[in-house]
Amino acid sequence: MNRLFRVTALVLTAFCVCASLLTACDNKGNIVPPDSGPKKYRATAEELLAENENTPLKQPVRGIFITPRMRVSDSQEKFNEEYAKVKAAGINMVATYEEANTKKLMQKVLEACEVNGLQVVVSVNRITTEKQIDTIVKIVNIYKDHPAVIGFNLFDEPSAANFELLGKEYERVKEAAGPDKLVLINFLPNYASPEQCGVSEEGEDGLTFYQTYLKKYYDMAFSDIVSFDFYPYRSKQSGDVKNYANMISNFCDIMKIANERKLGAWGYVQCGEWNGTRTPNKEELLLLTNFHLMFGLKGYSYFLYVTPINGETAEGFFNGMVTYEGEPTETYYKVKDTAAEIDGMKGVYLDFDFKGVVYDKIDQLWGDKIDPVFDLKEFAGLKKMEAEGAVMAGCFEAEDARKGFYVVNCDTALMTPVTLTFDGIVNFKVWTKDGLTEMGADSEIQLKLDPGAANFVIIG
Repeated sequence: MNRLFRVTALVLTAFCVCASLLTACDNKGNIVPPDSGPKKYRATAEELLAENENTPLKQPVRGIFITPRMRVSDSQEKFNEEYAKVKAAGINMVATYEEANTKKLMQKVLEACEVNGLQVVVSVNRITTEKQIDTIVKIVNIYKDHPAVIGFNLFDEPSAANFELLGKEYERVKEAAGPDKLVLINFLPNYASPEQCGVSEEGEDGLTFYQTYLKKYYDMAFSDIVSFDFYPYRSKQSGDVKNYANMISNFCDIMKIANERKLGAWGYVQCGEWNGTRTPNKEELLLLTNFHLMFGLKGYSYFLYVTPINGETAEGFFNGMVTYEGEPTETYYKVKDTAAEIDGMKGVYLDFDFKGVVYDKIDQLWGDKIDPVFDLKEFAGLKKMEAEGAVMAGCFEAEDARKGFYVVNCDTALMTPVTLTFDGIVNFKVWTKDGLTEMGADSEIQLKLDPGAANFVIIG
């Protein structure tokens, strides 16, 4: 009997030992099923280095407007030098100004861009009659096969009165240019008046006048990219909060129609000043650039590159990235530094599509301007995002179901810590200006964002 008891005790002990390897008990002695999910860990320095080295750099389309002010008589070497300066600022695309009207000038521009690895969007003259489309098509046929040319810009900031004619022009130009070339226009911002947009102030079908403007265009015409410009930095800094709020509304309207039409979106970033505006400082420029990427735009151009001489434009004084003679200004170096900081993230966000935003401690005026479609209450298992300062995060999704958060410090003066808390342990990567700085698995991710700066966090 004692022997049987001892054998039974040994069997039970062995069973309990094995069970303890597979299960756990809570403080009341109840068996808890084993956790089959990911365990917390942090990648080693060697793992981070390998991931950084194996991730190729992708850049958003990063352009300039206005181009270097060169003359036909200038040598090709001079052209090459000036466009090398453009490339050195982190720029990869040039939108021409009036060069397409002078074949010899345009040929020098195209060669300089090709030598320096710059892509070109050829701007053509605005038309007012259908007959003028023939001339535009001739220009397209001259330049469409150049390896630097990626597309053609038909019109900057059209009114609805232009839409029918632009629809006809788009079809003719697209047919001539071929499916691999972009054909686009650039829309007015939402601070244009209904009269400038050519629509009723009341809008149509429950839409605002600006939403009506965008919808009417795509009902009557087409553009391969939904492009617009918005310049928030006015003379008085006190207006920044309101201007950014209106810009948030503009981003929402642009991305809504871009998503509906399955198109990419581009914008223009204010880097200089002209009448009634101011030149942003480094942190303001970084914030504005990050806002474009946080809202899912795949490209942006800096306005403007060259400081025009008096009388060259109808808008008066400008201050750009370089002087009329091509000497870099302080703005040039701010743009260059901003591009380098953003490129630290290797462009990994470009593989993801924009779904909406989450935020913490932003101004109520900003929150009120976020379209309900993009005001996400939950995404990718995020339980909460907490920060000491104002923070917004664009929410993204890749084709392979990975999720992403483009997290931006909306304060241009103070650094802020940010904590992302998830429902459970998630695999994550944190991309910053210094590359991939953290990788692992956890239910909580800590970030530290400099003024105006961003990190891209990949989940999954």
